[in-house]
Amino acid sequence: MPNVARVIVDQLVALGADLAFGVPGESYLSVLDVLHDQPELRFVTCRHEGGAAFAAEAHAKLTGRPGVLMVTRGPGVTNAAIGIHLAQQDETPMVVLVGQVPRHQRGRDAFQELDLVQVFGSMCTWVHELVEPERTADVIATAWQPATAGRPGPVVIGLPEDLLDVEVEGRLVAPSPSPAADVDPVTLARVRELVDAAERPLAIVGGSRWDDAAIEALPRALGDLPVVTGFRRQDLVDHRLGSFAGALGLGADPALVALAGECDLVLAIGDRLDDPTTNGFTLWPAPHVGRPLVHVHPDPRELGRVWQPSIAVATTPGAFVRALGAAQPATAARRAWIERCRAGYERWAATPGLLD
Repeated sequence: MPNVARVIVDQLVALGADLAFGVPGESYLSVLDVLHDQPELRFVTCRHEGGAAFAAEAHAKLTGRPGVLMVTRGPGVTNAAIGIHLAQQDETPMVVLVGQVPRHQRGRDAFQELDLVQVFGSMCTWVHELVEPERTADVIATAWQPATAGRPGPVVIGLPEDLLDVEVEGRLVAPSPSPAADVDPVTLARVRELVDAAERPLAIVGGSRWDDAAIEALPRALGDLPVVTGFRRQDLVDHRLGSFAGALGLGADPALVALAGECDLVLAIGDRLDDPTTNGFTLWPAPHVGRPLVHVHPDPRELGRVWQPSIAVATTPGAFVRALGAAQPATAARRAWIERCRAGYERWAATPGLLD
């Protein structure tokens, strides 16, 4: 009969994990022993938990699957905190497995004991400590869901050291699909009406939950509507497109910031309209932007957090882009606006030394 450590690793593989990053620690040696004989899930040993956290976060960005991070308790997981916080800020799916003190030592301020809920509750989508061996597969599978659904982010699971060698039934849990919502026809018609009526619209794309199909379909759905990217999402759009107008975020082109203040419609797809993207929340007046705002985000809790949208759409970027279909031909006034936005980007990109 397999032990808890074996079920943890097998369940991660069943969910699609193929790479884990971490720094070995005595509190989860049993998991490392299993990984030694499990070629389907490769463990990358790092020199520092901070580096391991950043590596897991980068791997998640590249694959779209949760980055797997394994660290020990106390200073191990707190060393990784900055990478975990980055995953929260950047909507990056991550599953963090933390070796914990044995169960009989909990609550006694044992060596390197840490209350994971108190420490990480404000920066993670879910924090849980495994205490029932028979629920091992269920807890790991459950962690995968909040890490990837809605606004993706990090999940932390505590693994008591003495629990890992307990033998349990080896039944695994099949991956569950992420919930997806379609855009209803009435909302879609209202969005199209606003977009078609605008003379100086601006689309801001960013956030996570983008897939290759959505990125490929975006130019067709937006047509010649000027599009800019949000903070740390510069590569979502091909910069050679005639509709690409630049990137918002830290050190953005002041002329682009001015254009954002001049537009008569904001179409935000996937982006939270966070602090860096909106120039410290000063891009428009709050709580209303002073012009129609169509805000699309997979997590309804992000809609209206800072600015009240005219239309709020709780769905993934891909579902919205597919529903939007092909854009209407641009009017003369719209074409002049597009050319102006594009010319601004080209001037900015041609600045000596800027993009070298």
